[in-house]
Amino acid sequence: MGYEEFITSVIIKHKWQTFCAHPIDAVVPVIREFYVHFAREGQGSVYVRGVQVPIDETTINHFYGLDDIEDLHTELVSNTPPECLEKALENVCIAGTAWIVSPQGKLTIPRASLTPQCNVWYHFLKTRLMPSTHVQTVSKDRVLLLDSIISGRSINVGATISKELGVCATKKCGSLWFPTLITSLCVRSGVPIFDNEE
Repeated sequence: MGYEEFITSVIIKHKWQTFCAHPIDAVVPVIREFYVHFAREGQGSVYVRGVQVPIDETTINHFYGLDDIEDLHTELVSNTPPECLEKALENVCIAGTAWIVSPQGKLTIPRASLTPQCNVWYHFLKTRLMPSTHVQTVSKDRVLLLDSIISGRSINVGATISKELGVCATKKCGSLWFPTLITSLCVRSGVPIFDNEE
């Protein structure tokens, strides 16, 4: 299977046509206000400019045209036997790649060890599904998510993004993750956007 066919087949397998579509432009002041009021993981809605904006997993899934599904990916991550970790490496990395174990016991791989197709999906994953500022390494959780993406294992996109929104909000690192999703949900909810912000 060729490079483009591989990417397309993964999109179709997960029914991610809308999720993978080119995003709209973000409105930074709206996103900043969103994060000022977003306090914790599991928060079902956020007030932005006086308008309640739903941000729960069902809203996110429906926005992307996705069904609420059985999340086989999360089941795998919650109980990952060693053989699944090795199989994930085989699926997403070039031959001979091994896990790097940090002094704290965290598993990573060098990003350069991803196959070309998986490198494309990793870029998508770290910008649209599970944000990361790490450029050189890929964490175990992201390797497993990448494996689930390419193998067709079901992933609850809304639940994953909802969880990551909480992670991003509690880090208070200044990054504005999920800018187009937040902008779109705010616009859809009726948050006023001013002419000079578009």
